[in-house]
Amino acid sequence: MDIWLPDRGIAIELKHLTKMGVIIHEGEDFRLRDQSAQDAGHYGFRLDISRLEQITESGKARKGYAILLTNDHLHWNRSSKPDTNDAEFVLHEGRRIIGTLSWSPRTGAGTLKGKEKSIEIRGLYKASWREYSNPAGKGIHQVQIPAAPCETLVGMNLLNGDSCRLRHSRQSAASQVSDDPDDS
Repeated sequence: MDIWLPDRGIAIELKHLTKMGVIIHEGEDFRLRDQSAQDAGHYGFRLDISRLEQITESGKARKGYAILLTNDHLHWNRSSKPDTNDAEFVLHEGRRIIGTLSWSPRTGAGTLKGKEKSIEIRGLYKASWREYSNPAGKGIHQVQIPAAPCETLVGMNLLNGDSCRLRHSRQSAASQVSDDPDDS
């Protein structure tokens, strides 16, 4: 857990995924390294969501947030290749997140090392990216996913009752994952 606020019952997981670049902000140079393994970043972020669901469902936290910051457009833009190894983990704008997520059978051993397990996402979430900051015209975007017991999300107006029923029915990713942002 990156940030734990036990008095408030909030758990936060943070990811900062970068592409190489230099950003000069208020006279200070920020040299970003090239992490380039977008597939591993997508997997890690989904794992964070799953972990936060487990923490909130156990009652150890009332709310959980998975937050990803990046200057790499390959995270928020839809890939032109629909059959990537991480197709079930991608995070482009409007992507629905639910169900059991796995790597493509074609994924190499090097990519899979330490990341072999499928990830179970019990909730129903939608990636909604927004600009976080724009220093020197080099946009940094963020996506924030609330992960909490269904009733809490309904109370916060982040899920509706239909989504809660869907969440508790635990339908498979094959029937629920959709790239269409308007598909509900």
